[in-house]
Amino acid sequence: MIELRRSDSLLDGLIELCRAQGVSASAVRLTDGLPWSPDTPLPDDLAALALRRINMSCRISREPLSSFPSHTLPILVVLKDGGTVVLEKLSEREATVILPEADGGRVVWARDELEARRAGRVLISKPIDIVSDRLDEPNPDRRHWILGPLLDNLSIYRDVVIASFVANLLADGAGTVMLLPPPPQCPGASMDLVLLYRDEILDLCTTTAGVVCGPDVTTLLGPADFDGCDVHPDASGHEAIADALVDALQAL
Repeated sequence: MIELRRSDSLLDGLIELCRAQGVSASAVRLTDGLPWSPDTPLPDDLAALALRRINMSCRISREPLSSFPSHTLPILVVLKDGGTVVLEKLSEREATVILPEADGGRVVWARDELEARRAGRVLISKPIDIVSDRLDEPNPDRRHWILGPLLDNLSIYRDVVIASFVANLLADGAGTVMLLPPPPQCPGASMDLVLLYRDEILDLCTTTAGVVCGPDVTTLLGPADFDGCDVHPDASGHEAIADALVDALQAL
């Protein structure tokens, strides 16, 4: 087994973030199977895939610290010097942080110091509950024991598939990956899923190195670009996408 380096600030930060929430994690468990070499620091775009391996969610944000309510803590804060800290508590004047390089030691910083040292990126992660009733009370939900949970967690699997696809394209030598949100649908449950999918795409292409956002097809097209509630755009819709895509590619 390859010896994993311990000077990786993001990887160490992920381990401490998990530990702060009662989830056991190690460098091996987080990175097993990732398209990444332990000789290099773990890149931000693989953080979500690493956390999925131990059943943790992941969202990367650039919002101000004041926008995170107490129930979202702890969160991982990336620093300007390349380090990370786990923000555990935040008040008007102070911030209690966990230092990964100190193997989980806690210190209290002035809030102004943390604000001055943060690079802008914040990683929010929480345990994803997986409940099995196969050895418990009979479940009134008579769906298939595999398909039922799969459908319940479809958004999680979709997120993992998209991130994994992008990571493998980059690992295979793609210089840049451009992602496009999906086309709009008629109002209802389908459109709600489209909006969730759009948010995931935009989050990925704005926070991942080597990935750029293409035309926002969700807002680019309108009812006139579809034949009723057909899920596929008509000729005018395809033409609008093509024109916008040409402009986006020329701008690279």
